Amino acid sequence: MSDAIRRIQALPLTESAFKAFGTVAALLGAEAFVNQGRGTRTNLGLDSHTHDARATRLQSALYRLQPSRLPFTVTVLERHPLSAQLFLPLRVGHYLIVVCGSGPDGWPDVATACAFTGNATQAIQYHAGTWHAPLVALDQPGEFLMQLWESDTALDCEELAVAPLAINA
Repeated sequence: MSDAIRRIQALPLTESAFKAFGTVAALLGAEAFVNQGRGTRTNLGLDSHTHDARATRLQSALYRLQPSRLPFTVTVLERHPLSAQLFLPLRVGHYLIVVCGSGPDGWPDVATACAFTGNATQAIQYHAGTWHAPLVALDQPGEFLMQLWESDTALDCEELAVAPLAINA
């Protein structure tokens, strides 16, 4: 593996560009009135039930992230083989998503790496097994609700150091 830095341009997050890696859900959309008209409900179109039968516990966590700036260098990728993983922004300006496909050996194929910038109105759900960098808040601190199914085994999260990926604005 080469230690040369690969430079990647971060693109705006769109449903079609992110489709190979997961789902993008708009947090603003068709709403229905609920609770006797005191609130609204927006269905996100995310599948919270897709998981390997070994992952039997739904884990929910609050992620609080300090902001970073672009360019940003990624040196670690992770994946969750048994479960999709949801990040629902609660409070954030923009955030960075870095993903890549798997090679024939199952390890990250960094030649396919893509970077996206999402915003407070976009939730993401990685497909099970998608290699991704840890989430990065960009212009202000960020808070996200994270959910995934866990099995309490090493397959819940696999991490791998990679040659540096420099993400530019």
